Amino acid sequence: MPTAQEIYSIYEEMGGVFNTPLSVLQKKLEGIKAFIFDWDGVFNGGRKIASDLGSDFSESDSMGLNMLRFSMWLNNGKNIPPFAVITGENNTSSFGFSKRESFNQVYYKVPDKRTALQDFCYKNGVEEKEVAFFFDDILDLNTAKSVGLRCFLPRKNAPLFNSYVQQQELVDYQASVDGQSNGIREICELLIGLQNNFESVVQKRMQFEGDYKDYLDTRKSVSPEFFRYQEGILVKEHK
Repeated sequence: MPTAQEIYSIYEEMGGVFNTPLSVLQKKLEGIKAFIFDWDGVFNGGRKIASDLGSDFSESDSMGLNMLRFSMWLNNGKNIPPFAVITGENNTSSFGFSKRESFNQVYYKVPDKRTALQDFCYKNGVEEKEVAFFFDDILDLNTAKSVGLRCFLPRKNAPLFNSYVQQQELVDYQASVDGQSNGIREICELLIGLQNNFESVVQKRMQFEGDYKDYLDTRKSVSPEFFRYQEGILVKEHK
């Protein structure tokens, strides 16, 4: 298994940007207990496939997320980290994905994502600094300012914005690719590698027994709650 410094070199050579020094990034990761994901531009390129369906996702990213959650479960006393989606749109594809992957919450039609962040932290008993956030655009920046670990998926056609995010220190790691090109998978493998259990995660998943089956049983016990922002409040809905 590569050392943390070797992992740093691998990712830097492929175009990833460490806006936070490696030692600080590892320290931040040690304090992370939960994960939040924007949807459009993170799980995809941001293009809607139909107004009533939302936008798509990649199975490669899905595997990365599951392995990251398993990695965290192994390293944190077999406590499964809460996962959530916060989106400004009515992304019905995110609803099905979150059910399948046993996320804890989905917040949608949320104009100010910090509202959902605060609710997520309250419901899951975590502090904002214990949350990692995957994001890609301007609507996400207030949330990125508040959380403990910021993972940014840039766009090549937005160089000024990419530079702004770095200069304002709103990102810890910037992926080498965007959401359309599996930036989630890239970041997930990085975070697993920095937890020093990548080989164990892969081998246990291959065996599909013991720890992985225990983890999967725990994950399956989680059913997502759905909240829509409406008239200034978050309203729980059934999906």
